[in-house]
This record gives sequence, structure tokens and C-alpha cells, in this order.
Amino acid sequence: MSAPILIAIDGSSRAEALLQLAARHAKALNAPVEVICVLDPDRDPAALTPTLLGTGEIIPDTGPSQAQLDADQAVVAAVSQLQAAGVEAKGHVASGEPSRLICTYARNRNCQLIVLGHRYRHWFAKLREGSVCHAVIEHASCPVLVQTPHSHGA
Repeated sequence: MSAPILIAIDGSSRAEALLQLAARHAKALNAPVEVICVLDPDRDPAALTPTLLGTGEIIPDTGPSQAQLDADQAVVAAVSQLQAAGVEAKGHVASGEPSRLICTYARNRNCQLIVLGHRYRHWFAKLREGSVCHAVIEHASCPVLVQTPHSHGA
């Protein structure tokens, strides 16, 4: 078995085509797939636990946020779909800056390929929030395969 392929998902409806693309490449390369979904604490502050208060106290853990539950569910569904397609797969949910975590995870696992989706956004949204896809392409230590919204399982 060769080095793993990393597929980064965000729980969106476009994950189906992205998973099919990753499964085809995994089969062709005889590679396992690792699925990662990264929760961005800047978009979901509840993803950071425990939270320190100004007094130094720790807020009691109130359980996972809805974003955490959604990410867990998305990863379980993705792993199940890949396994049903005959691909060895496992999944992970992480919290942090998405592009940095995706690149670090791929480097630490010696991944041979990162597969992710790209969505077209208004220039102002890109300016304000940045582009995870562009940052991964810039900093990845391995090739990056990007599926655009107009790709149909290409």
C-alpha cells in the first residue's frame, strides 16, 4: 500500500463528487484515504475548548458544539462512502486554521496527494476571509488536486 491521500471536506453538499474523485485516485494508486474536516474557531468560537475567562477560570465543558457534531457526522459519512467503494479510509476532525492544519496533517502523514474542493466566492469574501484552497496550494508539501464547482467527478 502506498502513502495516503488526504481529502479535506467541509460538510457541504459538494462532498459527494469530491469523494468519488478521491476514491478513483485512491484505487488507481492503491492508496488509503484519510478524511479531515477542520473547524475554524474564527467562524465557530465554540470549537475552542476549554475557554479561559478573564479571571483565569475555565468554563465548564458543555459538550460539543453543533459545528463539531456536524463535522463528526460528515466525516463518518465520508469514510463510510469511501469504504463502500472499496477504499481503505479513516477520518479525523480538527480545530484550527484550516489551510495550516490541512498542510501540516498532510506533511506529518507523508500524504502523496491532497484532494479538496473549491467554491467560487465574491472577491470581497475572499479578501475578508481568504481562500483555504489557495493557501493549501501555496503551502502544501505534496500535489493538490482541486475540484471546482463546475467539475462533475472529473
